[in-house]
Amino acid sequence: MALLGSFVWGDAVIFSLFWLALSVVTLGLISSVDFFLFCASVFFVIRGVGETIYWLNQQFSKINKNPPKSFWMEHLFGGEAVWFAYQIIWQVITMVSIISAVYFGAKWLGVISA
Repeated sequence: MALLGSFVWGDAVIFSLFWLALSVVTLGLISSVDFFLFCASVFFVIRGVGETIYWLNQQFSKINKNPPKSFWMEHLFGGEAVWFAYQIIWQVITMVSIISAVYFGAKWLGVISA
């Protein structure tokens, strides 16, 4: 489910409808895989920024909704450092998504042919 951008059932319900609509419009009506990949990249830019902000805020919150022991990476980073790891992972996802959005957007617009 994480590949769809969802982590809890509420995400899955809403994002399933989003991905279905996006697929119908971009692949069915527009018939453009490049436009679909551009839209998916933009989605992950927005999702990545949101998750980065979430994990950044978790580091400074007095409310601990995410105990470090509940994460599989906790044994690698130890304690609250796992929150830094998730923040950095989402920053990387955001960066890769920005690059792919620029690439697929340019490809869809015909600016590049590769």
